[in-house]
Amino acid sequence: MNRKPFLIVALVVLWFSYTNKKQKKESIFYSAIFSLLECFWYRFWYGQFWTSWQQFVLCSLFFPIVLFLFSSFSSSLLLQLLLVPIWIWLFEFVAGHFLLFVYNGENPAWSYSDKNFCKGTIQINIKTYFRWLGLGMIWILFDYFNFM
Repeated sequence: MNRKPFLIVALVVLWFSYTNKKQKKESIFYSAIFSLLECFWYRFWYGQFWTSWQQFVLCSLFFPIVLFLFSSFSSSLLLQLLLVPIWIWLFEFVAGHFLLFVYNGENPAWSYSDKNFCKGTIQINIKTYFRWLGLGMIWILFDYFNFM
């Protein structure tokens, strides 16, 4: 029996243990927003809606870390915004390789067409930079208006 998927359960338990109520709420909210955006992005480019529970769970687990990096790296909103794609690519690299390990070389959450670059876990180009920049604008607006 493959016990590697239980690593995800262990991460969820750690997440519940080490995040506060506000971080949990923000993580789930932003993960849901991201999943919704991903569904529509996929629909626009590939003709069908798609996202995965693995992506939602990993986004929820990693958002407290990403949001901390996002807000503590610089007090300049412009610099924070411009660095959002780098934080997301870092997340995709780490989470993607975690999934490759857990699922024996497969990433059920996402897979980019260029498998030779970081085993298909990230896609670095101008189109994805602006996609992640747009997501960063949403984060900044929610933070600015103190939505959460």
